[in-house]
Amino acid sequence: MGRCLVPRLPALPVCLAVVQLLSPCSAEFAVVGPPEPILAMVGEDADLPCHLSPKMSAEALQLMWVQPSRRQVVHVYAHGQEETPAEQFRGRTSISREDVTVGKAALRIRSVSVSDNGTYLCYFQDGDFYAKAQVELQVAALGSDPHINMTGYEAGRIRVNCTSAGWYPQPQIQWRDARGQSLFSEAASEAADPQGLYAASASVILEGGSGEVVSCVIRNPLVGQERSARLSIAGPFFRDTQPWVVVLAVMVLVLGELLVGVACWLHQGRKRIQALSQERGIERAEKEAAQAEREAAQAEREAAQAEREAARADRKAARAQLRQEWQLQRSIQGQRKPRYRAPLDRDLNEDLCDGCPEGTEVLQQCNSMADTVCGPPGPGSCPQPLGLSGTCQGVTSL
Repeated sequence: MGRCLVPRLPALPVCLAVVQLLSPCSAEFAVVGPPEPILAMVGEDADLPCHLSPKMSAEALQLMWVQPSRRQVVHVYAHGQEETPAEQFRGRTSISREDVTVGKAALRIRSVSVSDNGTYLCYFQDGDFYAKAQVELQVAALGSDPHINMTGYEAGRIRVNCTSAGWYPQPQIQWRDARGQSLFSEAASEAADPQGLYAASASVILEGGSGEVVSCVIRNPLVGQERSARLSIAGPFFRDTQPWVVVLAVMVLVLGELLVGVACWLHQGRKRIQALSQERGIERAEKEAAQAEREAAQAEREAAQAEREAARADRKAARAQLRQEWQLQRSIQGQRKPRYRAPLDRDLNEDLCDGCPEGTEVLQQCNSMADTVCGPPGPGSCPQPLGLSGTCQGVTSL
């Protein structure tokens, strides 16, 4: 514990260096971690406990988890806000706010990997005063079940190999006879894979006196758990079997392994085909739905176009009707009343017009545009039209 005058996150390396150089000071509170390492299996979640002593709320304090071996800040909690600066832990770490109110700062790491293995420091800081505790996280992984196969036949002896992968830390591999005694074997050390996991391999040469049952045992030294596989070989097999028989047996075993591998590959291929078929079905359904939407939109556009054309036809018909009414009205307004034209009396060879009343004379004969115009007779005129004799009717000639 000590005092740090540069409490901000970006200056963490400098802050840690200063902390190591400063002499201890009187503690206002202490930070307590677990007495034993925390064990977590690969792929599981891990909780790294850490709390204040005496018990008090840490809402007003700044909490920080650091991985000193990599000189990186894993997680920060301050003023109710959380931050994960380290890319390796981004999206995988959290601190419970309810725990903070009672002085706890347990860091949860989700989906633990081999790279998370190591030492962590839990910091509580109040102003320029801080306190810390150390928490050790140990990561372990149990590999696959051992796989045994015969690899050769040597002068009446059989070479058998045992393999397994996916272990952490590096496992211990051993061949045992039917009594549980260890057999001399040749173990091959292999480098870790990109995920940091180890594979184990060991071969043993079996003779007729080694017993009928042998087993391959692989043990994780951290958790003390084992995985094993047994192989049973009849005693006469070593005495009577010719090399070609052993080769045949090895070929049968290899063929069986190939068949199993082909079956697994076909099964996985079938799954992939089913998944691809489902994806294609989904895509087909989406395309059909999109096509239906486009057709519905096209139908709506066509209906709207039909409505517009019907409205246009209605307007055109209304305009035509208005035009006809307007033309009819103009023709009525401009038309004159037709006049009566008396037909020609071919026998009399004269117009048969309306006669004038007695005592009047025809001032103007009727025609196609006007009727007969009558008026008072003038001096020496006939008051009636001429008769057949050429004299005035009703008038005494002088």
